[in-house]
Amino acid sequence: MRFPTFTQAIYLQYRAAFDRTPAAILSLMLVAIAFAILAAEQRSRGRARCYRSGAGAARDLPAVPLGRWRWAALALSAAVVGLALALPAGVLAYLLVRGLAAGIPFNLTAGAAANSVLVSAAGATVALLLALPVAALAARHPGRGADAVERVAYAGYALPGLVVGLAFVFFASRYTAAFYQSLPLVVAAYVVLFLPQVAKPLKSGLLQLNPRVEEAGRTLGRGPGAVFRRVVLPLLARPAAAGMALVLTAMKELPATLLLRPTGFETLATRIWTSASAGLYSRAAVPALLIVLVSAIPLSALARRVGVEEVRGD
Repeated sequence: MRFPTFTQAIYLQYRAAFDRTPAAILSLMLVAIAFAILAAEQRSRGRARCYRSGAGAARDLPAVPLGRWRWAALALSAAVVGLALALPAGVLAYLLVRGLAAGIPFNLTAGAAANSVLVSAAGATVALLLALPVAALAARHPGRGADAVERVAYAGYALPGLVVGLAFVFFASRYTAAFYQSLPLVVAAYVVLFLPQVAKPLKSGLLQLNPRVEEAGRTLGRGPGAVFRRVVLPLLARPAAAGMALVLTAMKELPATLLLRPTGFETLATRIWTSASAGLYSRAAVPALLIVLVSAIPLSALARRVGVEEVRGD
């Protein structure tokens, strides 16, 4: 409680001070730190490639028997699942049951759930379209320019939603008043915040794709655009689906949604915030459980898409 952080200081400056300049200065400092971390990460990663350049069939890695350590590994995996999923879901279920036993009325959250799916799906679609050129540039044309573009695209994910939301508030209120507190502005904020979740799988897919496949298409008389559309894009279907499924979890984003949403537009995250701020935790349990349920749908589809079941079966 009251532990000083950048985001806390930015929030206090934004809410308490009439002049929003200190909040903007603190946000710029956080942006500089994020860029420095991204630069260090890119330098440590180097120019790795994942495809095989030589001949020979790929072989599956042999399974390593854990022996007596299998119980420790099982306990660690169970602890992670329990702390990350079972404990929060159990607490929410307890609050829901306690509220029902006390006779607390619950408002239907179907509209908020539909709004959450709407804006997150729109953000995932736009993020996919913008991530394709970023991933292609970083994977196929590495260099200082590509590194700069990738760093800028990834910076939003390294920043809190509060900072991104404030940036859009400052810009829209001064230069594009027609878009202030509109759904396109919320979608744009989601794209900035979650673009790397699409760009990273796409880049990994391109790094695993041997450039000779594209060169073979060029030798058959097709141009770069046709080769990318007819050869590369079908091979990127799984990475694209994985990235979009991850971006769909943007429905949990709260600060940017609170700052940029139209008046009266509610999502599951804002419904949780409203109930929790009033101390009505039992009412907050319903939209919170819905977020877990709705987010699990694209993630379970992603698991089936990439073949997690096969790995589990082995």
